[in-house]
Amino acid sequence: SSFFVAGDVRANENVELLAMQTLFVREHNRVADRLAAANPSWSDEKLYQEARRVVAAEMQVITYNEFLPALIGSNALRPYQGYRPQVNPGISNEFATAAFRLGHSMLGEDIKFLDNQGNEVHDPVSLRDAFFNAPLLAETGIDPILKYLASDNAQEIDTRVIDDVRNFLFGPPRARGLD
Repeated sequence: SSFFVAGDVRANENVELLAMQTLFVREHNRVADRLAAANPSWSDEKLYQEARRVVAAEMQVITYNEFLPALIGSNALRPYQGYRPQVNPGISNEFATAAFRLGHSMLGEDIKFLDNQGNEVHDPVSLRDAFFNAPLLAETGIDPILKYLASDNAQEIDTRVIDDVRNFLFGPPRARGLD
């Protein structure tokens, strides 16, 4: 089975992540094309880095203006005061290995594939069958997955993790995972 190459080594972990990676790669290419048309003298590297900067800024806007307020409340963060180069942009090991795993409790048991009217266009797939299943994305494309992601409710953030994540997430592709 073949996998996709993306900006994160975990991109193929499941088709939902892979659809998001693909969306942002396409956005990068769209921005690069626009910048190339407006700046024909720019090198490929300049175009790549400028498009990368724009997409990173878009992701930050989504994270800080939409995701974090929905997660922790609309007034939990102080308003942005501008770029400060002396601030370390990294995250602590404690956050990366423990707190950031809160997202695992938000995952549902299945993935559906929807058209623009909310109709299913492919049989649902259990999350365990979506791990390292790049051919499924190649078969369905990203649109029905993203439509489902945009319309499905996340699970409650709590100490419970669905069986598919707990029992099948970690391990080599198509294996039964490590609990």
